[in-house]
Amino acid sequence: MNFSDKSALIIGGLGGLGKAICQELVENGISKIGIIDLLEETEVNIKTFLKSDSIHFIYRKCSVTEFDSLKTAMKSIKDEFGCLDILINAAGIANELQHQKVIDINFAGTVNSTLIGIELMRKDLNKSQINGGIILNIASIAGLRPVFFMPVYSGTKHAIIGFTRSLVNDAFYERTQINFIVICPGATRTQIIGHENVIDKFPFPEMLSQIRQISKNMSLQEPEIVSKCVVMALNDTENGAVWQCENSRIEKLQMHKYPEF
Repeated sequence: MNFSDKSALIIGGLGGLGKAICQELVENGISKIGIIDLLEETEVNIKTFLKSDSIHFIYRKCSVTEFDSLKTAMKSIKDEFGCLDILINAAGIANELQHQKVIDINFAGTVNSTLIGIELMRKDLNKSQINGGIILNIASIAGLRPVFFMPVYSGTKHAIIGFTRSLVNDAFYERTQINFIVICPGATRTQIIGHENVIDKFPFPEMLSQIRQISKNMSLQEPEIVSKCVVMALNDTENGAVWQCENSRIEKLQMHKYPEF
């Protein structure tokens, strides 16, 4: 993919993964980056982490849980860019004691921004969308396997994978020209990972000793591994592809196909 003439919108672009993804896109020559996150605009110094003065950059403060406000923010970014080629949903939290918030942000928020993105990016309904685009959702390896000490978080990531793959349909693609991709990172060194967000937020205290033992054996990869996986997936463009990046290893997965009845 030639990123030099592309525009990208990263939801949750100021988090650990979001920042790394933005930096990787800049290094690959992207010309336009939009970010939606929760910081006040006065707190956002884009030059600090993009390290470029030539990027057309737009920031909007908005929560992924507020559908109408999110739609307004996303549309304003698309309108200023002229088109939207890439949408990356990277917003997420982990806190098993606030299960409804985890569901609302991780899954419902991804559904919100994806559905809005489809409306803004589909080629058949938008004259400015010459080539459709790519919607890439960040799930987790916790969406590929059960995780006892993060059952709600794991459930939301399973849901993201199922939701994203369910949007893949040949006839729908012919109309919209939108590809859907899922990235499943392993444990990554971000604000989400840590005792204050994971171990200390477990709802069954009688199991804490076992969980603490599990956490001692957890190895963390750097966010840059995930951002490289994102760019590889964007270059690959396979509709419905699921990618895994764990322990600094990146691979496209062969998902099991169940028979249809």
